[in-house]
Amino acid sequence: MYRTTTLRDLVCRGIPGPLRGEMWRVLSGACHLEATAGPGYYRRLLRLAADAPESLVSDEIERDLHRSLPEHPAFQTSSGIDTLRRVLLAYAQRNPAIGYCQAMNIVTSVLLLYAREEQAFWLLVALCESLLPDYYNTKVVGAIIDQGVFEEITKEELPTLYNKVNQLGVLSMISLSWFLTLFLSVIPYQAAVDIVDCFFYDGAKVIFKVSLAVLEANTEKLMDCDDDADAMRVLNDYLEGVSSRDHGDNQCDMIHDTVNVSDLINVAHDKYFHITDDLIDSLRFKHRLVVVHSLEDSTKRGILRSLSVDSWFDLEELDALYVLFKEEQLSGCYWEALIPSDTLEKHKQDSFYQLAKITSERFRYLAAHLFPWRHGPNADVLANRFFVILDHDSDNMISFKQFINGLGIMVHGDTMDKLALLYQLHIPPALTREDLVKDRVVLGGEEDADVDEDGVEAGEFFLRKESGSPSSQGSEPLSSEYSFLLDDVDVCDTVVGKEEPTKKQESVKPKCLLCHKRVSVDERVRVYKTLPRLNEERFIQFWKSLYDIFTDGSEQEQVVYQSITTIGSTLLQLGEVGRQFDRCASAPIDPTSTMT
Repeated sequence: MYRTTTLRDLVCRGIPGPLRGEMWRVLSGACHLEATAGPGYYRRLLRLAADAPESLVSDEIERDLHRSLPEHPAFQTSSGIDTLRRVLLAYAQRNPAIGYCQAMNIVTSVLLLYAREEQAFWLLVALCESLLPDYYNTKVVGAIIDQGVFEEITKEELPTLYNKVNQLGVLSMISLSWFLTLFLSVIPYQAAVDIVDCFFYDGAKVIFKVSLAVLEANTEKLMDCDDDADAMRVLNDYLEGVSSRDHGDNQCDMIHDTVNVSDLINVAHDKYFHITDDLIDSLRFKHRLVVVHSLEDSTKRGILRSLSVDSWFDLEELDALYVLFKEEQLSGCYWEALIPSDTLEKHKQDSFYQLAKITSERFRYLAAHLFPWRHGPNADVLANRFFVILDHDSDNMISFKQFINGLGIMVHGDTMDKLALLYQLHIPPALTREDLVKDRVVLGGEEDADVDEDGVEAGEFFLRKESGSPSSQGSEPLSSEYSFLLDDVDVCDTVVGKEEPTKKQESVKPKCLLCHKRVSVDERVRVYKTLPRLNEERFIQFWKSLYDIFTDGSEQEQVVYQSITTIGSTLLQLGEVGRQFDRCASAPIDPTSTMT
């Protein structure tokens, strides 16, 4: 549709109610989005939403449904609430990265007053993804950026008033709600929809212009305010008195000095015509860097403060590691799809210190430069296995917390912790079927070679699976015999006497056993004793990995090799003696035999 002066004047006067929904679709581009998606798209989203389990998003939507325009009869009935619920849930299915954000319910409820259900959905899509990008995400980054833009424009246009309201701290309090809800939460909706008309026609610059007009109209009263409460009362009284010619309110006229919304819009356009999209975009770029840096810095401080309590590293070391970790995360965002779509909803519920995540590719790069076990021909193999045991939910991603827990044991753990960690890299879940087959080929063994019946062999789990079952391909989930392997949090619960896991919990894939720094040595010993035994074949591989770690080309390398070989041979001999002792102890006693 062509934008003309005549059309703009007509829109500023207010679009007639029966035409409003259709005009919004055309002006916003929602009709093009709907045509691109094709027929049946909205219904498919509704089916997905109906089949989806309850989540944090659905709980938030349910909590806000009855706060959406509660004074309107349409949302005082179950049918109106159900319609609003369907639109919000459908959008959460379409865009899991946003899901749901407060203020979306208020805007959507007004859209439903003038458009059919599916049309309101597409208007919401256009609003969140085209007209106000980044406004309705978890941190409302777009709205915060525009808040900074508005403050800078106010300082330029109304310098005296800006100094006063900035001193009172009012701008940051008012602008966020005005921008997020398009004034629908502060102006009676019958009048605010005229501002929404102009917004769909002219974009976000309308909100900036109207906001400036509101401040300028209240300059004298604001300059006389002593605190932020007085300033907020002045602005709220003014906005509650804004009305539309078609929807006059006699009671409102008696309480407030009414202002016609068309007059307010015309003043905003005439007075601030020089505020253009190009100006706003340039200021957005400037403030985006400041806002993103501020949010990232705040997030980092929170993460480091939370993790420093139980971490193996001090605060300075954590800060340096976090910087490296974030660099790899950003590299992952550029070079690869960092977060799989099927895990977005799950990660929205993560703790804030778990939000920074890297994939196995970025982890291997960090391991090659930071890990003390990065030397030797099997360094990549150990890094891959280490990632597997850190990735306890098998989504090919680990958090910063998991990363520093593992690295902390490698760097600051005692000898027992390091050996226990290396030991776990040679048993499930780090050990996969492919590792077993590869090792047997390297060692010259057969696929069905005899194995020692004593001890818990890692390969025994994989080889007893039915060859025809789909689950026997690739890395298998573990059976209940390995269910005692716990993650770094559960270990602490176990050692202080927490109840044993139930049978239902035992079916879950086991995790790596990593102890926090606060766990005492005696408790660690007791926990590590629960690790399964290795058979001779796996023990040799474990001992070979231990030797590879010390391969550095120094003069002492041969001495280290001989020491490791001697200790390994001794342990194998002790194991053989132990097996023979077990056989003798378990052999049946012949009652006819006599002692000599």
